[in-house]
Amino acid sequence: MEHVTTTATDTALDALLLDQESTRLPLKALPRTLKPYADAVGKAPPKYRTVYNRLLDGDIEAEKIGQQWFVQKTDLGKIAEVMGLTATEIKSPKSRKPVRVAA
Repeated sequence: MEHVTTTATDTALDALLLDQESTRLPLKALPRTLKPYADAVGKAPPKYRTVYNRLLDGDIEAEKIGQQWFVQKTDLGKIAEVMGLTATEIKSPKSRKPVRVAA
């Protein structure tokens, strides 16, 4: 039976790679991830092709790893704004008074 030893460097590298993966989101998951933003403003979530075209136009920052595109999870608000899924005010269904929403 072979015993594999790991060094502190291997463990640190694995932790770094896992941390980087948790901050990235595949582009193909973006329409589903933007659904709450779309629901908040009463619009349909964008389709993948629309998101991809905005990426090609340079409106969305992403990195390509292998054959797949990834966006940073911290950029979701900015991406929602680019896709037209943010609003500064929406009306409350009960009172019909404007309610402030953080953009």
